Amino acid sequence: MDGENRKLDVLSVEDKIKPLKFLDEKLKDKVEIAAYFKIPSRTLSTIIKNREIIEKSYDAGNRKKIKIRNSTYPEVEECARKWFVECRDQDLPVSGLMLQHKSEDFAKELDSNSEFKASNGWLENSTKRHNIVLRKLCSQSASVDASSCEEWLSGLPSLLKDYKAGDVFNADETGLFLQSLPNKTAAFKSEEFYGGKQSYDRTIQKAEKLS
Repeated sequence: MDGENRKLDVLSVEDKIKPLKFLDEKLKDKVEIAAYFKIPSRTLSTIIKNREIIEKSYDAGNRKKIKIRNSTYPEVEECARKWFVECRDQDLPVSGLMLQHKSEDFAKELDSNSEFKASNGWLENSTKRHNIVLRKLCSQSASVDASSCEEWLSGLPSLLKDYKAGDVFNADETGLFLQSLPNKTAAFKSEEFYGGKQSYDRTIQKAEKLS
């Protein structure tokens, strides 16, 4: 029994997915599956009971994780997760503080008497459950088409050949930080990330000569 308990303690999410696949493919019955993976039958029953949580954690990339802590407020967390996904689909930055405030709003919408508080501890556990990390917005590459840049650069010499260096200017715009969006965003670990440029209420343009 001690050996079985030790085996149970070290079961990762990936370990728990394997018997579920056997069950889906009807390769063996429950007793045979438990024996094949050398786990107690009650452990297999628990894995089956927690299937949805295990599969979500597996899909989120937490395959080597041992413990999966359930959310105390699953409905609030699910609303917050869906809102977060919508924001990231639109390439909108979402800070941890924004996620906390929005989660508390969802809690009130679901239950006006809710005592839910999106503490820093809740945020840390929630982001771990959904494989979310904080990343810095450091470039405008999300809004730039690489092929368009290459095409433009290849044609630049022919555009400049009839101009003196003193007549060529480089111009760009920058923003005044009035009501600007966060310079960091939460993002899924698996998300292909390019940063993205911030939005400003006011912009200024500057230009500089080539020579």
